[in-house]
Order: sequence, then C-alpha cells, then structure tokens
Amino acid sequence: MQNSSDPTDKPKARPTTLVVDLKDLKAPWTDWCASHGLTPSEAVRRVLGTVISGSAKGNSPAPESVSAAALRRCEIRLSSDEHTALMRLAEEEGMTLSRWFQALVRLHLSGRPQFGRQEIAALVESNQQIRAIGRNLNQVAQRLNEGSGEGVSTEQMQGLRDAIETHKSHVRVLLDANGKRWRP
Repeated sequence: MQNSSDPTDKPKARPTTLVVDLKDLKAPWTDWCASHGLTPSEAVRRVLGTVISGSAKGNSPAPESVSAAALRRCEIRLSSDEHTALMRLAEEEGMTLSRWFQALVRLHLSGRPQFGRQEIAALVESNQQIRAIGRNLNQVAQRLNEGSGEGVSTEQMQGLRDAIETHKSHVRVLLDANGKRWRP
C-alpha cells in the first residue's frame, strides 16, 4: 500500500492545465483577483471565456515595464475544450500558448496592442520603408537648402507623399487587425 503523504509523489499534470509565466504582472493580477473575489484560475477562465466568446474589453491599468528578474509563474486549469481552443488560437497567431496568454493578460491590463511575429515583421518592414522615405526627403531638403530646386519635381514630391500615406494606411490596418484579434 502506497503512502499518499509521501513528498516524492508528485501529482501528474492534467492535460487541461495551462502554466503561464506572468513576470511582474503576477502581483497586480493576484491583487485584482482578490479585489474581485476571484481565484486567479476563476478570473483567467472568465477572461478566456470572454475572449473566446468575442466580448473582451481592456480598460485596466498595467505596470509600465516588465523586468526579467521579477517574473512569476501562474498556473490555471482549463477544460479540455478550452485548452484545445486556446492552443488553436495561439497557433493561428504564431505564438506559444504561454506567450498568447501573456499577451492577452497584458492587453487587458494595459489596453495596449500586443503584437505577434507576423505583425512585428510587418512593423520592421514598415520602419525600413520610412527610413527610405526619410533619406529621399533629406536629399530633397539638401537640394532646396543649396538653393537648387532643380531635380526636384512635383511628381517626386507627390511620390513621397503617396508613400507616406500608404505607410500610414498599412500601420492603421495592422493596428486595427491587432485590436480585432484580441477584442473580437
């Protein structure tokens, strides 16, 4: 007969358990949960249920920065269906389940966009395009400062304006898509 109080006996992880490193969000999260009379697991299930059902709203303040030294783990238990649905959502966003959950919590605490790999790649490309536009504008400004407006055509100026407007449109689409992803 096994002794159930044996400290070497560790409970087996359930397949519906989600372990998330909340970093420095742990203290504000547990404070928020306590102030609302919820356990962290109950609160997480409510947040996830809201996101999955499509009625999430983010309006709570969050800490300004995340320190690697202040990281904390948070564990929640989910039904098998919830776990499967979240795994699918995280995979669609190119994130691990832990990173997806962390982004969800941070969005709800801060109200700020949380970007996945594809969005970050799009922003990097966007910044490269802005740098190219900046170089072109510097060349135009140099010519104008030299008193030589020669070589600067209205078409070139319109091209730069169009490029800036296109960039702004792409960034707007990216931010809108981000908001819709986290707040369906």
